[in-house]
Amino acid sequence: MSAEIGINQGATAREGRGTVIISALLALTLLFVFLYLMVRTFLFIEADYHWYEKTVAALLLLSEAFIMTHSLGYFLNILHVLRHGKPPQPSAEAYPDLTEFPPVAILVASYREPLAVLENTLTCFYNLTYPNKHLFFLDDTRYDQAGQDSKQMAAYRQSIDDLCREMGINLFRRRWRGAKAGIINDFLDFVAGRPKEGFEFTPYSPKPRGGPERYIIVFDADMNPFPDFVEPLVARMEAEPRLAFIQTPQYYSNFEHNRVARAAGLQQAVFYEYICEGKSLKDAMFCCGTNVIFRREAFEDVGGF
Repeated sequence: MSAEIGINQGATAREGRGTVIISALLALTLLFVFLYLMVRTFLFIEADYHWYEKTVAALLLLSEAFIMTHSLGYFLNILHVLRHGKPPQPSAEAYPDLTEFPPVAILVASYREPLAVLENTLTCFYNLTYPNKHLFFLDDTRYDQAGQDSKQMAAYRQSIDDLCREMGINLFRRRWRGAKAGIINDFLDFVAGRPKEGFEFTPYSPKPRGGPERYIIVFDADMNPFPDFVEPLVARMEAEPRLAFIQTPQYYSNFEHNRVARAAGLQQAVFYEYICEGKSLKDAMFCCGTNVIFRREAFEDVGGF
């Protein structure tokens, strides 16, 4: 036992020294960043440029300041994780299997998305294995805008209706006021029994709703959740009644085949794997707008999006 304690203490001491060194390097990096910006600003003011050169130089300086500001936030989150340790990473075994399945509303808000994309996403919704799910398509396409081809828009609207009818997915429309956040708020009012004027709801699902859903899951129109996406999230929400929402990461299926997707995926990895850890420790995590589960009562408490 004493040997084991000695080994653990030695490992703890090494981790402590490593944290101090990395923290010092981060602080030094931030210092050099600010010094760099000060020198750049001074040179920009003092340099004898033509007006058009000054304009381009000002744009470049603002761009650098913007990137440096983001870097500052990134470094501060990493520093917070280094000082306080990584947040606990619960495994699937950390929460008991569900014995009851509270109702969950799974929804996607869409504005004139391509039908092929929507069909793929709604198929993934349909294949979710959670037994007490209620699927909703929030069609926020504006069919009354001037300058549109009325026949083309009517055909698109009918295609949406046909798709939802064939797949058994409830369809919600409303009078437009605010984009994605607006239609989700209107949908939440509808779920709570206080629908706004001008809404349209077509219950294409053969499964009747038994009342307001306890949880709301929001997806973008091009997201493809795995079939078992819902169960572990609901299990954790049920085990932690004060937990308002869980933001899950996202990945790109064409990461290996598309350079734009790869760049976006790497950026997402930095955010979800590092920045979110620091924000979680400070209770400062925010919703990214998709692949997120909310406790409906929390929405009610803060008045929606």
